[in-house]
Amino acid sequence: MAWYLAGLDAPDIDETMLKAATGDVLSSMPMQAQVAFLKTALEKRPQSTHLMLRLAMRADVSGDYQLALDLFKKVEQDGPLPDYAAKVRNHLRSIEMSLPDALDRLQSDVEAGAEDVVSLCRLCRLAAAAGRFDLSVSALRRALELHPLEWRTVYRLNRVFLTRAEDRKIFAALKRLATTKAPEPAWLLQYALFALRAGYKGEGRETLLLLAETELLGPTARSLLAALDVLGKTRPRKAVLGDSDVRIVRKRGAENIVVVFEGLIGGLSYINSRYLDKVMADIPAHIIYLRDPHGQIFLKGVPELGADEAAMQAALAAMIAKLGQGKVVAIGGSAAGFAALRTGLAIDADAVISLAGFVTPGAARAQDVDHARRGMAEIFGADLDAFDLRPQLRSHPKLQLTQVVGSNYAPDMTRLRALDDIKNAQAIVLDGIDTHHVALPAVTDGTLKRLLNDALS
Repeated sequence: MAWYLAGLDAPDIDETMLKAATGDVLSSMPMQAQVAFLKTALEKRPQSTHLMLRLAMRADVSGDYQLALDLFKKVEQDGPLPDYAAKVRNHLRSIEMSLPDALDRLQSDVEAGAEDVVSLCRLCRLAAAAGRFDLSVSALRRALELHPLEWRTVYRLNRVFLTRAEDRKIFAALKRLATTKAPEPAWLLQYALFALRAGYKGEGRETLLLLAETELLGPTARSLLAALDVLGKTRPRKAVLGDSDVRIVRKRGAENIVVVFEGLIGGLSYINSRYLDKVMADIPAHIIYLRDPHGQIFLKGVPELGADEAAMQAALAAMIAKLGQGKVVAIGGSAAGFAALRTGLAIDADAVISLAGFVTPGAARAQDVDHARRGMAEIFGADLDAFDLRPQLRSHPKLQLTQVVGSNYAPDMTRLRALDDIKNAQAIVLDGIDTHHVALPAVTDGTLKRLLNDALS
């Protein structure tokens, strides 16, 4: 490292030589050390395009998106970015610009011919976030037409709430691909999740069994299969299967209410609500299932309940008051656990059960995977402290928060530290679980049902 930095002063070291030497020296460093080292190198050679691009790429991976943007802009002054950098630069537009501007720019790019799978799937996501659902669906259909075997296409398909009729139609096309082609495992996992969502449990199980012995996806497949086995043959109550983003399932004689803040694919983690309702049917409560078509952790509310989050919360409180006078419990998994707590505080709920959720988006940022950090930045912006729910939680001692995590999943264990001095919060740590999808074992071993019954007792 010292030799490299000293060599930057040599006038005969050109960009080609610098590129080779930089790759060698960075290969021996962890990511955060690379960022610091490249900053030092760039101070010595501030006009080096190569160093700027290297630092920009690593700043993006480490979550310093503003630094990455600044460096990309500087390089762009001398000409277009290389393809690899341009792709990352495009991802950052939704952070750099307002959502409508970023969407308009991306739509223009797609209409001009940028119909690669990443651009189409991003258009689908940003359009949904902006409430332009027709555009979101058209982008999704185009992605299915052009890139049917790309796992990202089915990944995005799982995150757009189409009608049940659309689901069935698309499933038929996906099934032909699954049986006549040789899709990669990541595609097959998303296909299995879509099959389960569409109600084709047999096809979903068969695909999960194929994946169960694979090295990378095997643990997830086995965990989901175990949860499905425990749930057994499920016949969800009729209201669960509606196309509405707000579905109320009433229980005769109940006074309690459970509000389920569904995740990106519905339900908790990978358990769609059509199967989760097997657990909920045994709970002495009316159940309200909420979906977020914006995909924005309910921060933009639910369209059927109003134009924004505050309107959603007010409408939900009024709905609850009409349903019963018992206890109110909100539940959610992952980011939807944060939404459950945020709304639970607003509507004066009695309890919140958060399955691998968080009380502040910044608590474990350094350990989160890249796409999770980027998603946090897009949704919450730079001021993560503005979304820290701990002060509100402390001021609402009536509300009891239970946060469930896996003992061997470091980011979620790190998030638990945010609860250390909060008296009305408790942690449930499931031993031996090394995944963020803790809802799966929580359903399998009965933890979720026990926690719900305890909260309502």
